[in-house]
Amino acid sequence: MTSTITYELPPTLDVSILNMRDIRRDNAKFRLDDGYFARLPVATQHLIDNLPHVSLGSICSTFRKGIFDIKASSYAQSGVPFLRIGNLRNGLIDPTGLAFITPERHRQEAVTALRFGDIVLSKTAYAAAALVTVPECNVSQDIIAVRLSTTTTRRFWPGFVVAYLNSRYGCALLHRQFQGNVQAHLSLPDARKIPVPLFSGPFQECVHDLLLEAHRLENSAESHELDARNAVPQAVGLERWTPPLAATYTKRWSTVQAAGRFDAEYFAPAAGASEIALQGAGALGFFVLADLITTLTNGHTPLRHDLRTGEVPFLCAEHVSDFECNFASAKHIRLTQHTTELARTALRSGDVLLSIKGRIGNVAIVEDLTGPVNINQDVALLRLNNLLPKWWTVAFLNSFLGKLQIQQLSTGGINPFLGLANVRKLRIPYFEAALMQLAADGARVSVHAARESRQNAERLLSASFRAVEIAIESGEAAGLLFAKSASR
Repeated sequence: MTSTITYELPPTLDVSILNMRDIRRDNAKFRLDDGYFARLPVATQHLIDNLPHVSLGSICSTFRKGIFDIKASSYAQSGVPFLRIGNLRNGLIDPTGLAFITPERHRQEAVTALRFGDIVLSKTAYAAAALVTVPECNVSQDIIAVRLSTTTTRRFWPGFVVAYLNSRYGCALLHRQFQGNVQAHLSLPDARKIPVPLFSGPFQECVHDLLLEAHRLENSAESHELDARNAVPQAVGLERWTPPLAATYTKRWSTVQAAGRFDAEYFAPAAGASEIALQGAGALGFFVLADLITTLTNGHTPLRHDLRTGEVPFLCAEHVSDFECNFASAKHIRLTQHTTELARTALRSGDVLLSIKGRIGNVAIVEDLTGPVNINQDVALLRLNNLLPKWWTVAFLNSFLGKLQIQQLSTGGINPFLGLANVRKLRIPYFEAALMQLAADGARVSVHAARESRQNAERLLSASFRAVEIAIESGEAAGLLFAKSASR
């Protein structure tokens, strides 16, 4: 009689019944958890088993956990990039929040030192893999440092390996090997045994090139975004101006009383010095933001609503970055809530969003709406009048000159907050109309160029993953044809 184990899945899913022989197969730890036997990874394992393949560990010369004992003294403002889980994004390194360690510490940890073209895997929390796209780096204990071997009989292109591990099949196999309750983790032996299909060099190289081109486009997008942030300072000749740094400073008690603030951050000289610099650069005057708006409000979260359900994307501060709104939110509200209690914050094209809590001070213009979208309480909605060009106002607020004011007016320590009353106080300089329009147009063109580059990068990344999936499903020739068509 054959023994079986039945897993009771949620009502929306089918029940999986596995033969005991299949449970014991390649299961030295004798795992019985449903994550290990989920339908996709089990089916993927059978699929890859029927293809020529090798284990991931067998094609690597380096396969190590990152630095475990790292002290505060090892970190630096600049130096050698130190990758953490948050830097692994969609197959490439995300520089957002990138940390650095000293060159000395990097040399001490040479066994996990990586360079451009190596691979990093997430070891904790969730499955992720990325191509190293910085000249050199080191990695934290929550990352596995991987370097492919150059001495194996079959050469593997790192971009192909990363694309495979990010495909639905590779990701399923990575995720299958994670274990643990409170915080899942991936052990080195389990990661080493993940199967990698054997495909020809030309196919692998084509997939690898898709990732490299996506990386180039990401760099191009970052360059365009920098141009947009610098549009106003450059137009007024302050791109090289730096705010004064003072260890101590004093203010009269009457000034403190008038401001209604007692914190040292508010009275730091940088914001005041920037206003003086703008006047010296030819500013004709300043409008407070209250003079430039017809509407200023922020959203709220509907009471007792499950944000996992609903038809309308619900944006939080994390969805607003400098110049960009990300409408692909996992949080949603119902259409009835959007049209009733949250009708005042229903977004329109041309609206300006400002993050006011947590990651404060990111400003973006709402463009390319394809349906209803709304915001929560951590995002301010501004509708501007025509006193100044809209892109001038947004570009100034996203410049380092505008950020100085936002930092000055924000409150709170651990979790900064920019109240709507303080938003109204933000001072926007105005210059000759022609100069402002030129800077506004330059910022708009740069933002749109950055958006196009980033969208093309995302398209190529998705295409690289899909090319590997097609090669697994329908053969290498079909995958190569798809990859080549995507690169055109």
